[in-house]
Amino acid sequence: AKTGDKELTAMVRLADGSTLVAGAPSGRIYRLGSDDKLTTATRIHAGIVWRMTLDAKGDVWAATGPEGRLFRLHPSGDKVDAVEVAKLNSSNLLGLWIDNEGKMGKAGELYIAGQDPGWVYRATADGKQVDVIYHAQAEEVRAIAPFAEGLALALNTERAPTSQALGLAIRVAGGGISAANAAQQPPPPPTPPPGAGSDPQSAAALNQAFAPSRRSG
Repeated sequence: AKTGDKELTAMVRLADGSTLVAGAPSGRIYRLGSDDKLTTATRIHAGIVWRMTLDAKGDVWAATGPEGRLFRLHPSGDKVDAVEVAKLNSSNLLGLWIDNEGKMGKAGELYIAGQDPGWVYRATADGKQVDVIYHAQAEEVRAIAPFAEGLALALNTERAPTSQALGLAIRVAGGGISAANAAQQPPPPPTPPPGAGSDPQSAAALNQAFAPSRRSG
């Protein structure tokens, strides 16, 4: 299939074997059937969908930019009902994981990775309450994923790289945050650039290796 959009940015497969595909910058959500037939299922008020994830009830959650809007999509036949659930402080919502089994807290809670600012959010299963649970020492939380000890974060930063800014896991247990308790802490001050005593070649190599990707709506 070919759409009229410049980019296709996210996709998720539904229980019936069809696939939802997000187009940018139109905000259209296409449905690709198992017979390869492409239809426009709905259109949402967002320039780009960064991530779509299926929950245990069969609804699809869409994390978008550049205005930080969170949507819930309910597939119904060939169409999709779309509802804007929340507007978050981060410009782009780049990552999304749904705790369908309640491993970190309550079943169905959503964990959302943001950019500008680089915050991690937790939303209730109905999306009515959203809390900031972590202020990252980075401009961008690019992705989020669960593992045995909590949540793993992929971070990008323009500041001088530090071990805490480049890779991090936050421990979430019983709904609480133990690695940073960042919901009660202000964002950390910017890390200064390498000083005169630093190895300029090593600093340049690190800065190039961990340069952030640019986001646009």
